[in-house]
Amino acid sequence: IYHRYHLKDFKSSDSEDVLFPRPLDAIKLAFLLAGFIFVTSILKEQIGPNGPLLVSFVGGLFETHGVALAQVSLVEQGVLTMNEAYHHIMVSVVAGFISKMSITLF
Repeated sequence: IYHRYHLKDFKSSDSEDVLFPRPLDAIKLAFLLAGFIFVTSILKEQIGPNGPLLVSFVGGLFETHGVALAQVSLVEQGVLTMNEAYHHIMVSVVAGFISKMSITLF
């Protein structure tokens, strides 16, 4: 999310690297997290309790942090219970482990 810029102090010969956030990457991350929350809540209504579990598994293959944040947001909204969110986050962690082991082994 951050881009390194090289800044030079014109008063002396010292220079330093400064990190600045790249807005486009932050916007992409925000849309990804909003998408997890949206899809999880829709599948909870349409499929039932297994809908968010499916989203947690598929999302956990790529982005575990986003899934965890989506689950916590849904607990705050009263869509999920704390126990359901805990199980969904654990499924997400296992899915992330599976994807990383697959990359490592193959």
